Amino acid sequence: MKIAFWSNVHGQTGSTSNAIAISLMAALEKQHVALLQSHFTLNNLSQPLIGMDLSRDTFRDTGLDALIRDLKSGPLSKEIVYTDGISVPGLSRRYNLYIGTGKKNEADYERELLLAHGPVFEAVAKCHDYVFLDVRSGYREVSQSILNSADKVVVCLDQNTHVIDRYFRNPVDAENVYYIIGNYDSDSKYNVANLSKRYPQLKKRTGVICHNSEYMDAQNDGQSVQFMLKNCQCPPESNNYDFIRSVRSCMNLLGINKAERG
Repeated sequence: MKIAFWSNVHGQTGSTSNAIAISLMAALEKQHVALLQSHFTLNNLSQPLIGMDLSRDTFRDTGLDALIRDLKSGPLSKEIVYTDGISVPGLSRRYNLYIGTGKKNEADYERELLLAHGPVFEAVAKCHDYVFLDVRSGYREVSQSILNSADKVVVCLDQNTHVIDRYFRNPVDAENVYYIIGNYDSDSKYNVANLSKRYPQLKKRTGVICHNSEYMDAQNDGQSVQFMLKNCQCPPESNNYDFIRSVRSCMNLLGINKAERG
């Protein structure tokens, strides 16, 4: 299953951090997951997950670029999808990170991705239970094409009503849309109950991921995996309990359940 995380605005609604938290929790609960992104200028997944803000030269012949390159020679096999260097595995290979592009020309990259994302993401999906796609924000053609091909679309919002107003003036037109309000503050006037009164579209298929300073710090430090490992079973008295509970609630909203196998 391909689940796309997207926002109408950049850098405000926590699309990347939401995708990372949910995907890591799924991996910890024995699902086999992949993480990819379509960003050109910001390869947001590498720093939180592997502690490296990689240069463009580092991406050459790895990750998404390598998958697109190999697709030109024929359908992508499981062996190619699992090749070390193309993917960066973690948690005993329960997740695979596919680093973003190292190409230097944005127009060429987006043109190539527009043609290739369908078969590339589908090949990765055949090898994993869930594929989490961190989609570039806004209404670019390639972003909208990826959303159209996803099995589920997660629109990431925050409690800023200006952002929500802007989104609902041009919403995603699909039956498979879910909403997650990231960096959520339950003490705000604009809590889910009040936002749902103002925006009836949020009454269904809406979850929240609570604000958590320790998780934000862990992302900056490249310790997201360690944070989730440490806290995935934290007790109710933990400062991180509400955050972990909200992540699990969003998993349930999206139909991501604990795997039966070991």
